[in-house]
Amino acid sequence: MNYLFYKIKQNPFHVTIGLTMLLTGIFLITHDRYFKWPPMVVGFFNDDIIGGLFSLVGTAMIVWALWKRQSTTIDHIILIVASMLMMLLTAYQFLHWVILGLDMPWISNLGLTLIINILAYRSDAS
Repeated sequence: MNYLFYKIKQNPFHVTIGLTMLLTGIFLITHDRYFKWPPMVVGFFNDDIIGGLFSLVGTAMIVWALWKRQSTTIDHIILIVASMLMMLLTAYQFLHWVILGLDMPWISNLGLTLIINILAYRSDAS
């Protein structure tokens, strides 16, 4: 148990972002009509695969943070994929807000995307 707390204390941002992405993925999986625009691609974006990608990346980030031997290369890959997913979600939510006037949490997702980018920038490049 002490080891678990030690690893969480060592990588708090990874664990927090991982949990946020995991929960975002679960939210997207359980809300099949979350996105409403444009009609020709709404089915793709509301598919459970999108939520599954968020959950998978979030789980991978948590597992990496708790792993005994942490690879910097794997960390970079996870952070890049997480940043891309969050930026796509933010942009899509922003378009919903601008075009349809729907309340979407694009501002908080933009903040999380920037935190992921800062974390990736500051991570070890060895």
